Amino acid sequence: CAWDSGNENCNTVYEHGEDLYAQRISVEDNTINTQWGYGGKLICNAESDQTSPRVAPFSGDKTIMTWEDQRDDDTDVYFQILDENGDGDLSINGVPACIGEGQIIKPRVKAEDSIAFIVWEDQRDGNSDIYAQKINSDGSTLWNDNGLAISTAMETQSEPRLTTDGDGGVYFVWEDQRNSDETGIDIYAQHVNSDGSVSHADDGVLIC
Repeated sequence: CAWDSGNENCNTVYEHGEDLYAQRISVEDNTINTQWGYGGKLICNAESDQTSPRVAPFSGDKTIMTWEDQRDDDTDVYFQILDENGDGDLSINGVPACIGEGQIIKPRVKAEDSIAFIVWEDQRDGNSDIYAQKINSDGSTLWNDNGLAISTAMETQSEPRLTTDGDGGVYFVWEDQRNSDETGIDIYAQHVNSDGSVSHADDGVLIC
């Protein structure tokens, strides 16, 4: 549920069978009302399953949404930008942030000033790594065709989270098992500048 404090609206996203629907909820005057019709708006009904949706305010009344998508057998990450009526600005059923043969799962999204960032767990090289994509105001992707590597260290990197930095960049944090023989699961972080360059050492900096 992503709140638009300026318009006192809430965009709620949920799974409907194998497809994705969304609902916009007004909370004006302490009254909850749905705005996108009974049952919400259909966002994606591509082949196979679309699951694990996440949503964030994008710009004005627009919302960006990302999810796991199995339309091509493997699990990929797709996204869509919704207008105030719940209609998609991009292609029907969304566009890919990353597609590939490995499992691409657990996407998260944050946005600021019409720029969005999506982060996910990526198994293209066997182990789970962290990759991310930057989304322009028109919905085009800015960081390579299948994302920017945030950490491809040894062993497993998982459960990424992110937040924008207020200057066109983004912070990422995740669970990391590269030191698992000694310390178990650690927390690592990375900052990426607006131009796609990283602020810390490759594969991130140890937090705890």
